[in-house]
Amino acid sequence: MKKLIFIASLVTLSIPDMIGFAQDENYKDSLQKQFQDSKNSYQREFEGFKNQNDSLFLSYLNQSWKEFKVFKQDRKPRPKPLVQPMAPKVIDMIELPKPSQIIEIQDSDSITFQPEEQPPTFNSLETVSSEIDYFDFLGQKVGISKSGYKPIFAPDTRGRIIKFFETYAQSERLNKITRELLIISQAKQLNDWGFFYLLRIASASIFKDLNDQVLFTWASLQKCGFDVKIAYNKEDFFLLAEFKEKLFNTFYITISGKNYNLLNFPPQTSIAEGVQSYEPDYPGQVKPLSVFLTMLPRFANNPEYKELHYEKDTITVVLNINLIDFFKDYPACELVVYFNTPVSQHAMESLDRVLVPLFAGKSEKEKVAILLNLMHDSFPYKPDLEQFGKEDYLFPDEALFYPFTDCEDRAVLFSQLVSHYTTLTTVGLEYPDHVSVAVKFKEPIMGDYLVLNNDKYFICDPTYLGAEIGMAMDSMKKSKPIIIPVIKSIR
Repeated sequence: MKKLIFIASLVTLSIPDMIGFAQDENYKDSLQKQFQDSKNSYQREFEGFKNQNDSLFLSYLNQSWKEFKVFKQDRKPRPKPLVQPMAPKVIDMIELPKPSQIIEIQDSDSITFQPEEQPPTFNSLETVSSEIDYFDFLGQKVGISKSGYKPIFAPDTRGRIIKFFETYAQSERLNKITRELLIISQAKQLNDWGFFYLLRIASASIFKDLNDQVLFTWASLQKCGFDVKIAYNKEDFFLLAEFKEKLFNTFYITISGKNYNLLNFPPQTSIAEGVQSYEPDYPGQVKPLSVFLTMLPRFANNPEYKELHYEKDTITVVLNINLIDFFKDYPACELVVYFNTPVSQHAMESLDRVLVPLFAGKSEKEKVAILLNLMHDSFPYKPDLEQFGKEDYLFPDEALFYPFTDCEDRAVLFSQLVSHYTTLTTVGLEYPDHVSVAVKFKEPIMGDYLVLNNDKYFICDPTYLGAEIGMAMDSMKKSKPIIIPVIKSIR
């Protein structure tokens, strides 16, 4: 699939300071040369886009509008016990039914983890140009070129959209800002949704009017090859995007059989029942956005300390509040996304100080048993509806941060801990009213298990208080779980 990659001009950003975490001089020299080369081809690329794709797309915008009905996809709350279930002392020997449904991740490349090398600090971004506007991005001062933008006046709402895109297509400065933000996004290891998040924050520093912010983000994502649409109702503009994964608790419209989800711009929280939009895509191949986090973003370090009490040990876990704030605004998505998000390096190093010595000389089975006991003893239980007032799945670092967790949160964190500390394979188990984990062991195990691809995966339930390896809740033994694959991260 063709990707449109844009590189910022050298005169705009100082590469060593912008990258921040790149210490290797050869790497810096390579980037410096890349940026210098881009200066020579910048004008030619810009003219090519302006004369070809942009002019064709403008012709679409002048004639292809129609009304679309708006829908909403809510995530149904999972019924959960108010009190954490407690396991009996006896293990029943029962084989769980083979699951009838298996989640398959279509693009395996999207969940190939890379080693995480999160820097301890990443708190400044200096520039070499005086023509710079600054904005705060999760605790970091970020500089981009001044836009020189002047408000656009048009006779009607649709005319304003067309006029803005025409202005953007002809503006070297606005195109240049898009390129700068893309390279900053790459330096921070942001995924597709994170790139939108960066654009949304940056646009608020460039444009006073919310509609202009929406329009700039739309034009930028479109230029970078993403499948996005602009919609309007009366005087309000809405940005919608196709996603690879299913999103929940969001509004969407359907165009040519594809769902386009609303990308919120505060204070936008909803969308009218019907909006005007268009069917044609931007010329060339376009791709949906993804919410998968194959690696965690690199944010400025703003540490907060949380204590876990495990037996006689107190584990002080270091968490980055900027990462927690990023997750707070993350769209509600499928469980497979949460299960395949790694724990941050700072948090893992905190856990290592206590757990690595504890694991010395232990078998893989004994390590899993310790981690299972840790989940039971150190994480107070409370359902999402009581803690947040809604169903709200937590990423691993959030499970370490918030005072309470329920079954999804524990399963996600436990699975990542097993992946980090052992060589064993895990899968998530999604039942109608529960989420658990199963582990494929390399040594003989007794207890409850399910069969997947002719391999036995033994139940390890981090919510079932006091449960040992191979002990499933009675209510789960006759249920057919959906299998959630967990891809082994590279350590």
